[in-house]
Amino acid sequence: MEDVLAAFAQFDNDVRSERMRGGMKATLELVRWTFLAPLGYLNAPRSIGRSLVPDPERAQLVRRAFQEFATGRFT
Repeated sequence: MEDVLAAFAQFDNDVRSERMRGGMKATLELVRWTFLAPLGYLNAPRSIGRSLVPDPERAQLVRRAFQEFATGRFT
């Protein structure tokens, strides 16, 4: 009986995993960011229609870091 319950639990986990992957793929196809926002951005509320917005505190610092790196003086 335990083996049957364990097999059913595994099947249920597999179905949930497949649905989750499908949902994430559909969201990515809609060009929405599905993960935590990268440094310099914040996850936006769904009501504004965008998935990421620039972080007012860190965006400028990240931009400057990339500009400094582009000069070739830093690795």
